[in-house]
Amino acid sequence: SDLNFLIVLTETGADDLERAFDIFGKWRKRRVTLVFMTQTYINSSVDSYPVEFLNMKLSYSVVFGDDVLASLAFQPCDLRLQLERELKGKIFHLQTGFLESGGKEKGIRQLIKLSLGSFIPLFKAFLFLRGSEVPQGRREVIKALSQVFPIDPDVFLSSIDIKEGKGRFSAVEIKRLSKSYQQEIVK
Repeated sequence: SDLNFLIVLTETGADDLERAFDIFGKWRKRRVTLVFMTQTYINSSVDSYPVEFLNMKLSYSVVFGDDVLASLAFQPCDLRLQLERELKGKIFHLQTGFLESGGKEKGIRQLIKLSLGSFIPLFKAFLFLRGSEVPQGRREVIKALSQVFPIDPDVFLSSIDIKEGKGRFSAVEIKRLSKSYQQEIVK
């Protein structure tokens, strides 16, 4: 599920999290993520986790209560720093995962599926930093990114096909795509 709930607690509520055990378990079985934070934590963490908060702000609806994300502002230097750190770390894990796959199709497919989900939020932040409109869908994000940065969108669009189980890719195509995918990320 891509359904996540940010639940903003009072300081007292944050000290009493065990009251949420049952509800947390019920939602987890449905693969829904519940994130608990206080307003103080949010305000003091925007500079440390700007990519995460930006992605929350780019796609949310208020279900109940105050709109705690509306007033969040992001400093370009904070975003740039986290993007650099995250991108370098993900490139390292991508290369390590490729080696761990032993070049086997199943492992490479899994690597593409897992890694793509972690790159899309970064791509959205790159678009935001460039002052570009940030679309919602994965494919739209890739297309928008290719308009701003010199990347080959087909590599990422094919990777999305793999993640979504669309199209037929041979073992040779998967391996070639994985190499292109890694090269495009490094750009």
